[in-house]
Amino acid sequence: MRASRVSARWQGASEAEAERRGRAAGSRTRIGGTGIFRILVALVLLAPLPLGSVYPLSWALMAAVVGVLLVAHSLSIVVGSPSITQTPGAMWSWLVPFLLVAAWAAMQGTSLTPSSWHHPLWAEAAAALDTKISGSISLDPFETISALLRLLAYGGIFWLALHLCRAPQRAEAVFVGLSVAGLLYAAYGLAVKFTGSNTVLWYSNPYYSGVVTSTFVNRNNYATYAGLGLICTTGMIIKLYSEAMSLPSRGHVRAVAIIEAVTGRSWALVPSWIVTITALLLTASRGGVFSSLIGLVALVGAVRFAKILRRRQAVVMGAAVVVCGAAFLLFSGEKLAERLAYPITSPEERSSVYALTLKAIADRPWLGTGYGTFEEAFYLYRDETVHHGHYDKAHDTYLENALELGVPAEVLLTLSLGSLLVRCVVGALKRRQDAIYPCVGVGATLLVASHSVVDFPLQIPAIAATYALIMGAAVAQSWRSSELPT
Repeated sequence: MRASRVSARWQGASEAEAERRGRAAGSRTRIGGTGIFRILVALVLLAPLPLGSVYPLSWALMAAVVGVLLVAHSLSIVVGSPSITQTPGAMWSWLVPFLLVAAWAAMQGTSLTPSSWHHPLWAEAAAALDTKISGSISLDPFETISALLRLLAYGGIFWLALHLCRAPQRAEAVFVGLSVAGLLYAAYGLAVKFTGSNTVLWYSNPYYSGVVTSTFVNRNNYATYAGLGLICTTGMIIKLYSEAMSLPSRGHVRAVAIIEAVTGRSWALVPSWIVTITALLLTASRGGVFSSLIGLVALVGAVRFAKILRRRQAVVMGAAVVVCGAAFLLFSGEKLAERLAYPITSPEERSSVYALTLKAIADRPWLGTGYGTFEEAFYLYRDETVHHGHYDKAHDTYLENALELGVPAEVLLTLSLGSLLVRCVVGALKRRQDAIYPCVGVGATLLVASHSVVDFPLQIPAIAATYALIMGAAVAQSWRSSELPT
């Protein structure tokens, strides 16, 4: 019995020593890739500025910069730069499904597939024009290739963050940077609301008068972005709090340490939390607010299971989140309460959109209509049960992907993202240090996953890029340093 206890202590000490050496190695290797890392973070932090990067010029520029960074990163590996920390080779669970989906989307946009696979609308067009037309699986190959380029850009951001954020200092820089960006975008949105200008940058935005949209056109989209910023900020506050609570001192000395941690180099975290949650509530986005709450609960739960905080501390932290959220809801939740009581879009109409989307999926369950072609496909099925405007999104990302990509490819894409969530959960439970980073990944994933059931957050380039950066840093920190190859 005594020998087993000694062995356990020796094993724990060896793991802690390996962790310490890995962290030191990460610190040494982070110098050479600084330029790529800084450009990557700056690109993602600025992505919300041009209206969420929803227009072609903005997202095309993002994709081009990501491509250049990937080339620079690859060259640094080829020349044997010691600045790039290796990552484990066991990435098949998300890499293979992602690449299969990308390859399938590329096939949808070409005319190289068998004619029996092509959408029947191509044959109807050829008959009507009495000419031969090279068809494709996709209703609109241009939109399909455009959507594929965006998907590859998000994958590139994740890949770069995964490789460049093995040093904990870089992961911290990512999450603190997103917290500060969240503060600035929230402050801008609040300023626009309280001045009554009803603008987004220099454009008029009469459709969302009296609510916060920040630099996004749609309040629901900004609510998701604010929620991601709120989760990053909460994670960094928990990190500072846990570090202060781990000090051997007690009483007022520990309280002073907590105050110094919060008001020191990370002084912007508390203001960011207050301003961001205020802006989030003032979006009056039902889905955005509740999915953000789900993400926060998941973050606190992951923190508790990772034993970053003791049970009493986790309960106190969770209670603080609930009390502060309730206080801000009383102060700034009037618009949200109105939306809950009097929704603009009737549940019946939303149900009709879902039913029509399912009908379209049933007609082409294996092949889809082409990635990025929901608007064109839905137009063919729309009937008198849908009254409000036109729908270019299904307001359910899973249904939309199934319609566009086909059910098998949608399952693969969801599996790829789900495996990242699993990796973060495993990392949160196994890591002895810096477990807060995969915990943030858990909260961010459940936020976007839940909001995607009723909206389209990941179809907005700025949100997808931000989520990719968060998950790249979170997954990079999900492995123990002793698990990495040397």
